[in-house]
Amino acid sequence: MKRVEGIWAELSAKKVELSVIGDLKNLSDEAKDLQNDLNRSEQDMKDVLDSMSNIGMQAGEELDYAEKLDDDLEAAIRKAEAAAKDLGIDSVPDIDDAVDRRDSLRRAFNDAYALYKKLDF
Repeated sequence: MKRVEGIWAELSAKKVELSVIGDLKNLSDEAKDLQNDLNRSEQDMKDVLDSMSNIGMQAGEELDYAEKLDDDLEAAIRKAEAAAKDLGIDSVPDIDDAVDRRDSLRRAFNDAYALYKKLDF
């Protein structure tokens, strides 16, 4: 009987060991799945950062273009004002309106540029 109990104890111990090995394999598989999820998440974050960087560069290019347009508009207004002055005209409503509109656009540009500078790309 002692021999049967010994064999039973030995088999029980092996089953426990096999059970532990199975649990370890399951944990290992779960760890691999988590690592794969982490890798995918990391790639997703890199993709998001790349997209944000591209958007930031495009915004910078658009702001540069807007500034050039503003410079051209300012030059055109100055020429119109100079031409009106040469003709002896003190004020032309359309020119005054253009000056006001340009000032509004410049404020909007300055606000947009300030926000753009806050972005860190």
